[in-house]
Amino acid sequence: MIKFINRMGRGFLIPASLGYRLAVGGRNLLYDLHLPQTHQGPVPIVCVGNLTVGGTGKTPMVSWLTDYFSQQGKKVAILSRGYKRHGRLQPRILLPETGSHPGVNELGDEAAMLHCKHPRTALVLDADRSRGARTICSRWSPDIIIMDDGFQHRRLQRTLNIVMIDSQRLFGNGLLLPAGPLREPIAALQRADLVVFNKFDARHPSFAGRSRRVFDFISPKRLFTARYELRCLYNLWHPARETEIGQLQGKKILAFAGIANPDYFFQQLEKLGMVLQNRLSFADHVHYDREKLQKISQAAGGGLVATTAKDAVKIAALPEAKLLLPKLLVADIDMLIEPEDRFIELLESRLAIGYSGSQ
Repeated sequence: MIKFINRMGRGFLIPASLGYRLAVGGRNLLYDLHLPQTHQGPVPIVCVGNLTVGGTGKTPMVSWLTDYFSQQGKKVAILSRGYKRHGRLQPRILLPETGSHPGVNELGDEAAMLHCKHPRTALVLDADRSRGARTICSRWSPDIIIMDDGFQHRRLQRTLNIVMIDSQRLFGNGLLLPAGPLREPIAALQRADLVVFNKFDARHPSFAGRSRRVFDFISPKRLFTARYELRCLYNLWHPARETEIGQLQGKKILAFAGIANPDYFFQQLEKLGMVLQNRLSFADHVHYDREKLQKISQAAGGGLVATTAKDAVKIAALPEAKLLLPKLLVADIDMLIEPEDRFIELLESRLAIGYSGSQ
């Protein structure tokens, strides 16, 4: 019965989805014909995006790129809209020299997480990405800009497009919004320079067949896989106190997450030998309050609690959190790209060639 109702509901949304497809197709055609005015920044711009709504691993890829270029001695600026931040229409720039530490509500959870992890990087929050890029270049002179979630923001030209695909969910039912999860047709992958199948270690059982369409639009040489490696867990209130994975094998833990795909996080903990006595899933970008913290605390019963870095930045801002969750462990993950050497080679060669034109 539920499946029937879902099919009926989806059926009502299909006309709207077709209208959305026409609007997206018309907009892309205009950009392909170079009719709208586009803006080119004075420095290379690497865009990390996706084709679907929901989490595909854009933020971890932005973090990986930030680490990579920073290790090369480059000044990196991260450009984002700052999803769900207060005052989202007001541009915000955080420069590393100022030592400013605004709250998570002012930045949004993902931007706050990036700011905490990369304090020597400039952070630009602006819904108008072109304006944000121009502003940071005039105020700080970065060597490179990494644009988070900007694949559909074609008014700002970019040097390289990286598209992330969730290997568990792929393209859902294959329909565009609102009947499905797609922001634009799969054919848009033709604009991508590199495509990464993320969470490949937990890929869908029918991955081989369901992912085949991707090969129609991008060369296999530019396809990569990625997964997360949980390096350690650290105490939110004492970050220097890291707990090695081996010390947690066989330990009973309550895990919770307010991310797009919490099941993958739970699976990671279990694969590493932790015993999840309970797991709590919240909506992506959830707003934590005292009531939710009490629910987590009661479910934990005074035992260990684990969550993601995205959730932790919001919980740390709550005055009652330390009392309610004194043993809160935060997962410190690394993104592993395979094959990494070929990924870096194509990344560097594309940046050496220069801008990709009016995208």
